Amino acid sequence: MERIRTILLVIIVLALMALAASYFMVGPQGPTGTVPQDPDGMPEGGLAGTGLRFDGYYMERRGKLLYMVRFFPEGKAVLVNGTDDLLEQLHPLLVRNAKGDPTMGYYNVPVELRNDSLFFTTTPEKGTIDYRGIVVDSERVRLLRISNINGTEQLKEYLFMPDQLQQ
Repeated sequence: MERIRTILLVIIVLALMALAASYFMVGPQGPTGTVPQDPDGMPEGGLAGTGLRFDGYYMERRGKLLYMVRFFPEGKAVLVNGTDDLLEQLHPLLVRNAKGDPTMGYYNVPVELRNDSLFFTTTPEKGTIDYRGIVVDSERVRLLRISNINGTEQLKEYLFMPDQLQQ
């Protein structure tokens, strides 16, 4: 009887984990698929109408680490990573014509829009990192970061930071 109870408990936990994963996963390829880098099929107007805001950037803070992304209506994203003591130097890098520098976690990449999901890929020195996510509301973007370098996955919740706060 104890063994059956244990098996049922394991099945329930696995079902709950699958349910939670399906809530956070977006796109048809699942967590290990490769996100295309070329935004062929980008609808007219790029990212306009997605709920993304273009008058600032989105940021996630994990301890002293900052992860920042700014989206542009034509279908681009500029990302930069750093520490909180560099905030004043990082946010000015989030410009439309950014050249990027993979050695410092700085990228300018095309964003693909499929239904209500965003897809893009960054290319650090040793491989690729795929991002897939959704616009939760006007203040939040949720992205799943999938490293094809070491296989790790992180669910990141970016909060909107308007430009006027930085002036």
